[in-house]
Amino acid sequence: MKLKTRIVSLLLSTVAVFTVVGCGGDRTPVDTGTKSSNEVTILCSAAVGTPTNANDPYKKYIKDNYGLDATLVAASDFSTTSQLMFSNTDDMPDIVAFENIDSFRTIFNQGVLLSDWNPYLSKMPNFQAIVNTEDADRPGEDSIAKLMLTEDNGLAALWTLPDPPSWSLKIREDWADEYRNAPAGYVNGVEYYPAGAGWEPNTPDDLLNFARWIKINKNSNQNKLENFGFSTAGLQTDFGVLGTWVPLMYGAVCQLPWGVYFDEDGNVDFGITDGTEKLMLDFIRTIIKEELIEPNWYYQSVTEKTSFQGKIGIEWYTGEISETTQAYFNRIAAKDGTTPIDTTDWWKTYPVPKDPACPNGGYQASDGFLGTIITVSVKAANDEAKMEKIVKLLDDLAMTKTVSNGKTQYNRSAAYDALRWGVGVESTLEFQTIEGSERVFLYTGDEGVATRSYRSQYPGAWDWGMFFRSKDDGVVQGTSDKDITKTIMKVIEHDAATANYTRRLQYGSVLKLDPSTVSALTKKMQAFEYKYVTAKDWSEQKYQDEYNAFVADWKRSGGDKILEDAKKQFKNYGWIA
Repeated sequence: MKLKTRIVSLLLSTVAVFTVVGCGGDRTPVDTGTKSSNEVTILCSAAVGTPTNANDPYKKYIKDNYGLDATLVAASDFSTTSQLMFSNTDDMPDIVAFENIDSFRTIFNQGVLLSDWNPYLSKMPNFQAIVNTEDADRPGEDSIAKLMLTEDNGLAALWTLPDPPSWSLKIREDWADEYRNAPAGYVNGVEYYPAGAGWEPNTPDDLLNFARWIKINKNSNQNKLENFGFSTAGLQTDFGVLGTWVPLMYGAVCQLPWGVYFDEDGNVDFGITDGTEKLMLDFIRTIIKEELIEPNWYYQSVTEKTSFQGKIGIEWYTGEISETTQAYFNRIAAKDGTTPIDTTDWWKTYPVPKDPACPNGGYQASDGFLGTIITVSVKAANDEAKMEKIVKLLDDLAMTKTVSNGKTQYNRSAAYDALRWGVGVESTLEFQTIEGSERVFLYTGDEGVATRSYRSQYPGAWDWGMFFRSKDDGVVQGTSDKDITKTIMKVIEHDAATANYTRRLQYGSVLKLDPSTVSALTKKMQAFEYKYVTAKDWSEQKYQDEYNAFVADWKRSGGDKILEDAKKQFKNYGWIA
């Protein structure tokens, strides 16, 4: 279905408080406070949040190359800090970077931010390319990002490229190889393997059968299991990562607002009402009943999981799983004075399995509309000399990507590499070419380095890269190994595979739903889900009756109203009739 490109003001209802400068337009003078045209304050979320000193080379880099005396405010509590700074005319930041649309909307609605970037785009070729980038599934139409940030035909903000999904299904490939070649096996008279030479985890049943094989063949004592198919960290709250990926085998995630979606006929639905959640619950209750998951799954934290210890066969993780697993065994070997086990080839990345009966299953989920949202205050925009310098700085920092014949070219400028990675600023930070890859490697650790980098001594300097950085910029960072290792290459392989899997955008992520209702419904859902998957004496009819009663209660408790509100918002976007 082609989505309409009607520009609406669903997200950005504003009241003009200041008259904004435009190229060649009239303006009403606005007090620019005590700052000179060379002084600029940048507000962003903190990666580290600790101060640097007067010798900060990144501050000097900006001054030498852009004539701006920059002050960086990297806030650990961005929401509170931004509200405080924008409430005081003298403390108002010049450049501000928002991590999400909600935090941007809160400040934009106060009328203190530039309302239209269109007049500046002719001088910003990098951002112009990003603004004009189309969504892959909507050729010939404005991107969802552009629609989200368009208000009264004005471009309310700029944005960096969205990040591709990084989490995906990981399988213990050494175990899978054994499974492919295993002799026939039975559980309760039902054959569940051999898998066969061409086995891949294409369906939910494929995963269950692999997990059953692990239980029988990777545990010498069936009365004291140590190795399992699945793991998660529930923290006595929910299903952890299981709740993130298991529903994707059947449809959308079962979390508000991300899992709310619309179909080609304009119907708005959610996993609780379309049956996806029940399929997820039945899958999870199966792995609990058959002891295919770590028994402490609901109570444990991420650090207590045994995935990295080689005791789990199926995981949902980023490419770092190979590095983290190897690091664990390196520590064990160092403690014992032995040679570490090589675990590099243990994990392999696979696409989301798909239930054959569910046409909407089998996709990676992605919120990939926006990266970081970047804009300036009205006060900064009305200082023409300052704005000219800001425009140059921001566009130089904007990274773009081009894809040709399946290869990605990462278009990073010298300014991006300098402020994001320190390359060109510090002699100890240099890129290494990775053979056969478009990516580069950067070692940022201290081992074997004669002089520690400034960022190693003052970690807060990493925050200079936070207001424009892209998570997928072609740079692979390493802190444990100075050279490109087999493990690093494996991480690159994982992430490259994940980025190329077919994905479905989660349109529900743009919805502005009543937070109290969402919170109440989420708690109700979490309580019922745990009850459902851990019940021991229910008949199949009891499971169905209990689920039907839950759905009815969910609807009465605000679920129907949530879906009605979502439908209105999707209509306002012009996405459904």
